[in-house]
Amino acid sequence: MDLPLVSGMTFGLGSDLFYNSYKRLFNPSILKDGLISDFGKWVGGNWGWAITWRRELFSWEIDLSNSFLKVLLDCTLQYNKPDSWEWKYDKSKLYTVRSAYNLITHNDLQQANNNMLSSLFWKSKAPLKVLTFVWRLFQDKIPTKDALLKQGITLHDGEGSLCVFCNEYPESATHLFSTCSISYSVWQHIYRWLNICVALPLSFYTHYSFFLGLVKTRKGWKLWSIIWHATIWTLWLARNDIVFNKAKSSIQQLLNSVMVKSWLWTKAQQGQEHILFEDWASNPLVCLNNFVL
Repeated sequence: MDLPLVSGMTFGLGSDLFYNSYKRLFNPSILKDGLISDFGKWVGGNWGWAITWRRELFSWEIDLSNSFLKVLLDCTLQYNKPDSWEWKYDKSKLYTVRSAYNLITHNDLQQANNNMLSSLFWKSKAPLKVLTFVWRLFQDKIPTKDALLKQGITLHDGEGSLCVFCNEYPESATHLFSTCSISYSVWQHIYRWLNICVALPLSFYTHYSFFLGLVKTRKGWKLWSIIWHATIWTLWLARNDIVFNKAKSSIQQLLNSVMVKSWLWTKAQQGQEHILFEDWASNPLVCLNNFVL
């Protein structure tokens, strides 16, 4: 991202840009807010960040600090570039009535789509405990490391805040189920199993809506959604297995787990005991079509 460096630009861990994700670093920081120039300096034409702390950081705070510095290093600082307003809802970066109208009408349409999805969500044939978990995920109410730290809860065995799958970024819900390299790979394998090529949406709700949109009939949605829920549930169980049992699974093992769960849940709801797992694993779409018809 481009971040212009000017004398009037403020910066700090207390800013809205960083506080929600890194508020646990706010207290130990010496300088809470200030100009960008207060948090580093130019050396030989290159900008160097220098965040100072009033005490030695704990191990989990070091992980969070390293993640924070990664975010800062992704910023491109531009020396002596003046501030300017940008309207992010138009390619020109300039405000237009048309872009504002499109934004408002799109939000209304999105709300209508959300209401429709909410009414269909609980009709899925996935187990109730899984639906309840996913609904809490949609509300960002599941106990990821990031969520626990924000509530001041000490993590299991004093472990750090990084994702247990990739050990590179803080474990937020969005990262754990969408942007993590391991989770992303699992989703790609799932879609490859379904013989579908897609670009994955980052929002859970958008992803779920997109997934349901691959099926034309509402009757088909109830069964089709089982695969999506099984993937989310498998990732969460695998995450907990790492945290509490130090047991890791390969991508193939996670894929197999999704296949088995979705097969068992589908059979249980439809009473189709004659559907073999081999058939389900080799061509799930044909099996689902047989269920719906």
